[in-house]
Amino acid sequence: MGVLNQKRYKDAQNNLLCKYIMLHYIKYLNNFTDSAVYKVLFFTGGILFSISSYLIQINGEKLCPSFWGELLRIFHHLIVYFLLCGYLAPTSILWVTCIIYGISLISWTFFNKKCILTILENNMCKLSKNRAFHDLLFELSIKLSNFFVKIRTPMYIVITIFIFLRLYVYTKGNNKVEIQGARGNYPENTLSAFRYAIENGIDTLELDLQMTKDKEIIIYHDKQINTTICSHPSARIKDLTLSEIQKYDCGSKQNPNFPQQKIVVGERIPSFKELIEMVQNEYYYKSIKMNVEIKTEQHVDTDEEVYEFTNKLIEMIKQYNLQNKITIQSFDTRALEYVKQIDSKIKTSFVIKNQPINDEIIQLAKKLNVQIISPDYHLIDKNIVGKLKQHGFEVLPWTINDFDTLTQHIKYGVNGIITDYPKQMKDYLSQQM
Repeated sequence: MGVLNQKRYKDAQNNLLCKYIMLHYIKYLNNFTDSAVYKVLFFTGGILFSISSYLIQINGEKLCPSFWGELLRIFHHLIVYFLLCGYLAPTSILWVTCIIYGISLISWTFFNKKCILTILENNMCKLSKNRAFHDLLFELSIKLSNFFVKIRTPMYIVITIFIFLRLYVYTKGNNKVEIQGARGNYPENTLSAFRYAIENGIDTLELDLQMTKDKEIIIYHDKQINTTICSHPSARIKDLTLSEIQKYDCGSKQNPNFPQQKIVVGERIPSFKELIEMVQNEYYYKSIKMNVEIKTEQHVDTDEEVYEFTNKLIEMIKQYNLQNKITIQSFDTRALEYVKQIDSKIKTSFVIKNQPINDEIIQLAKKLNVQIISPDYHLIDKNIVGKLKQHGFEVLPWTINDFDTLTQHIKYGVNGIITDYPKQMKDYLSQQM
């Protein structure tokens, strides 16, 4: 595997610092507004604003004699909410805000700074043509309302530009290569590594799963405790209980293969449950996905053990309502078969090592009904990636750790990469935005 080119990384950081900061915070805002909690607050705020604004209006003005005129009034109050707060709307409905701002700007331009809805309301409700719309802002302060009328055109032009920036970042982010991974900077498969990845803009966590003696699912790469990076003594994971496993310190020893890796004294091997709850409790405002690997092997784990492991994992996924945020990957075709038997809707990825990507592999992947093929990056080129995509597969190679290989595989057309250095790879890709 290649080594990170530190000079190129530093140059990219310096050249893109201002741009990165701006886009980073816009992406942060987008992620925040797409959280379930925020969506509830935004739409609840809209309903409360519209109702209170409407009630205040009809308290001071008579009801419109036209039923459709009264409905127009109610709709107008909702539109005012979007005009005031629409730039903070969830990204999924930003296009609605753009339409509202666009129509409003056209209306104010061609109707002598008047709102088309106000003109229609005055006409339908037989009110003075010069009457201003009595929304909540008007009732609170006529002077403030008049001030906003004077500055609203340039103000909403600026806001519209900001919305387009949000949409640009959102669209660009969806179209860019997905970065997964976390072990180059913090101890592998630990909560500190996952926190580091999330806090540096990585939206998909890639991790390895094992099952313990007492049938708990933990996050660990090897089939037995690796004493090079964890405390002694070594033992097979399947022979240890969760409580026994969590006595190991896997943060005090630096992995010799990753000189940049930080030491985190006392870092434990986490359970999968701990990671899920950390993400849902600490990062509820982010949309975090997971690519989880079932680490079973043909000559080590029986069919019964593989099925039990797979079934337990899917039970947890459903318990925490993660069906749309999880991809299950594996080298073991039995695990992939069992996933589809238990729940055919869960996304799966066929991980490949030391096998040529040929028609036989493609037919096997189709039989397994996987959506992703995840090969060792050495196994693919532009033609192979193109062929896999023609057959409907996403392509997610592993483990790409240098910028030249990253750039090359982007040109091949891969959908994403697995890397040990997600932040560095993401920073480097930012210059392509």
